[in-house]
Amino acid sequence: MIGLSGPHRSGKTTLAKACNKEYEISFVPSQASKVVADMGFDQKTDYDIDTRLHIQRGILAAAEESYRAMSEPFITDRTPIDFIAYTLCDAGRKGVTPEQSAELENFIEQCYWVASRYFKTIIYVPATIKFVAEDGKPPENYGYQEHIGTLIQGAVYDERLKCDVDRIYRRETNLKERMESIGFIYQDAINGITKDIKQAILQ
Repeated sequence: MIGLSGPHRSGKTTLAKACNKEYEISFVPSQASKVVADMGFDQKTDYDIDTRLHIQRGILAAAEESYRAMSEPFITDRTPIDFIAYTLCDAGRKGVTPEQSAELENFIEQCYWVASRYFKTIIYVPATIKFVAEDGKPPENYGYQEHIGTLIQGAVYDERLKCDVDRIYRRETNLKERMESIGFIYQDAINGITKDIKQAILQ
């Protein structure tokens, strides 16, 4: 129940796979790109708020289904907090009706509920490594990455998120440094999960 959260192309997947290998924890990969493609949309295209909410709801539903299917601790390379940030980034400042605002608020509440239910710890991963372009992923855009990152950092400290929060520091740009930081965070998370299980049994 460990989630890596951060802008696209920040190294979340590489880090999650390394944790899978190092700690033998199950890796639940993000289905976002596949869901977007299966729905007939393109991640490089700008959509109106109604379409964006439709897409993000599909991504959230697929993510929750994959979390629910797990019966053991896992790590994943994207969380519902990311979904909040990407949706807010595309919401825009103008042209959003009260009805659309209400739908947006409802979606954000759903994201917090799913994140709080399935995660023990969410770790923020900054976009400080070299950008590597990939088909089906958003294009390189420093401002967009920083915008998403700033939104995520705000969202993880919202009181509606009921799980622990930690981070990889910006100065930690290679996998070795990031894994050293993850090691301490991982152990704390596993200890917390073990404690929760013991308390549940005693109750």
